[in-house]
Amino acid sequence: MSEQRHIIAVDRAVFDATAGAYDQGRKRLVPAFDDFYAAALAQLRRDPAEELHIVDLGAGTGLFTDMAARRFPNARFTLIDISAEMLDRARQRLGPGDRFSYVHADLARCPVPSPADAVISALAIHHLPDPDKYALYRRAFMAMKPKGVFVNAEQVAGANETLHRRYHWAWMADIRALGAQPEEIEQALTRMQEDRPTPLETQLGWLEKIGYVNIDCVWKRGMFAVFAGELPERPRKIPPT
Repeated sequence: MSEQRHIIAVDRAVFDATAGAYDQGRKRLVPAFDDFYAAALAQLRRDPAEELHIVDLGAGTGLFTDMAARRFPNARFTLIDISAEMLDRARQRLGPGDRFSYVHADLARCPVPSPADAVISALAIHHLPDPDKYALYRRAFMAMKPKGVFVNAEQVAGANETLHRRYHWAWMADIRALGAQPEEIEQALTRMQEDRPTPLETQLGWLEKIGYVNIDCVWKRGMFAVFAGELPERPRKIPPT
């Protein structure tokens, strides 16, 4: 088990402050939680016995990595997150061992470890401004082996302001129906002050421009979407930044 550090450019205080309670209300704050993560995991179409290297961008408390690690018991994982407190929670969840490495870094600046068989992310990249999202998708492309897969289980913006507002109010209604408590909602809204979501269609266009193939949105419910892209069998010329 190892840890690396890179310069942190984004204020991480809001994520450090809520790390302890982050996992407790996930199923109340992410409507259709099981379907959302199941759709993301289903995009990792590899033999469970393979010795893969999977990179989790914005890994937080290790929730998505834990799910993938159970499916791929011989894989090793690199978890990257801006919050040291979140990574501490990930260590507690995943336990000791050489399968997991931890990188304390800002996604906007850190390299993506290479070579990787897959790059995954859940509810993290929407914190970046658009130029940094595009640059990260490009770095993920460059870090992966041919036929590698990028999977993003993400929070997205509506295609216009009307749809964006509808997504937000539908989410509020859903989480209240699921039993989210006022304190949980307040913490979620505090974290959302750091959000910079981008419309799904825009992000799919970025993946195509970079050179990903078989790009698809495989699941969507309001502001939650799972989309993926693959590397071609033979690398293509990557467009300039």
